[in-house]
Amino acid sequence: MERFHKRTSSAVVILRLPDQSVVSIKAHYKSYWSFPGGLVDEGETPRDAAAREVKEEIGLAIDASQLQFSMIVDRTSSRMRTYQFVFEYALDYDALDLIKLDYDEIVAHAIVTKRDILEGAGGRSYSQTARQWAAGSRGYQEQAFGSGA
Repeated sequence: MERFHKRTSSAVVILRLPDQSVVSIKAHYKSYWSFPGGLVDEGETPRDAAAREVKEEIGLAIDASQLQFSMIVDRTSSRMRTYQFVFEYALDYDALDLIKLDYDEIVAHAIVTKRDILEGAGGRSYSQTARQWAAGSRGYQEQAFGSGA
């Protein structure tokens, strides 16, 4: 077993509204906007972690069983290698009124379109995952940190 590489995993959720716009967040410790999410805890599935992180970061309780797989990202940097599980979730407009940011971590949220993400509308930069998703990527993806957000 020692020969197997151990990796940390994270999970994010693309909260998709009926008009196909999505919820984007800005964490105080990141230079870019991303989707709600975070690390998968010991004994937790990526799907459960994704739902938990949405609740913690923006206060929305979502049904983990309704998360739809979008992609898995193999992420590498000079410091580590991780997997990021990306899910999508259909959100009603009424849910937007229930968003309550965890201001210890999240400083802002915005409703954006794929085009906003790709063009960096409003002077925002977005995570590699957000840009890949907005460009239509699905399934298995790779990212190298140091080559963008």
